[in-house]
Amino acid sequence: MLRNAPGTYWVTGCAHAPWHNKKMYDALFRYISKEVKLQGIILAGDIADINSLSSHDKGKVPLPNVTLAWEYKEVNKFLNEIDSLGSKTTDFLYGNHENRYDRAMSDVDTAKLGEALLSPIDGLQLKKRKYHIQTDWKNDTVEIGKYLDICHGEFLNVHSAKKTIDTYRKSTLYFHTHRFQIYMEGLVAGWNMGAGADFTAPVFGYATRAMKNSWVNASCLVTLDSDGYYHVQPMIFINDKLLINGRKY
Repeated sequence: MLRNAPGTYWVTGCAHAPWHNKKMYDALFRYISKEVKLQGIILAGDIADINSLSSHDKGKVPLPNVTLAWEYKEVNKFLNEIDSLGSKTTDFLYGNHENRYDRAMSDVDTAKLGEALLSPIDGLQLKKRKYHIQTDWKNDTVEIGKYLDICHGEFLNVHSAKKTIDTYRKSTLYFHTHRFQIYMEGLVAGWNMGAGADFTAPVFGYATRAMKNSWVNASCLVTLDSDGYYHVQPMIFINDKLLINGRKY
């Protein structure tokens, strides 16, 4: 998907809603609604956690009161807030968590449920919202002009930003690792833009303290100028604060 209209795009990923960092997103919504005229929004994967279909939890006692229907209901509330920002276009990229549905449906016992088990596309009303949907999380991208690809992310190594541009030789902005990292060689850059999740949530019980200490709450704005080049403005949420130009949101 190519986006070549000049303007500002808000990019966020790894929200893991309904276990997203509500304080972070409330601050972002205040800032964006007051200060930014959006050309587009790019939801770069793992916007929904889909914990109910996690293969890691198969056969285990589920989280109390957590069902897929409840998850979809809560994530829809989150998407309603995002839609209220008034973007001209919204791109929705699957991440490995949205892909949990496809993996679940490859199981013969789950596949028997058929259409009774709603996909993220149907459960989150993505077509009704007129989102531009891409479901191949390992390969799909949104291109911002000629020089920047936005995707969910692929690599999980510590130096993933360098690994990404070594592999693709093009500036790439992604999430997936939950870490914040920028690596540049000239004008080619890897932008690892953190995550929007609440790291204290029970769905992250698998992560060690050391792992969580490496994670960062962040999203970013990407502005495409009239010459076709991109400019990234990271927005890092630290100590429950979003500070931009000396102002707290």
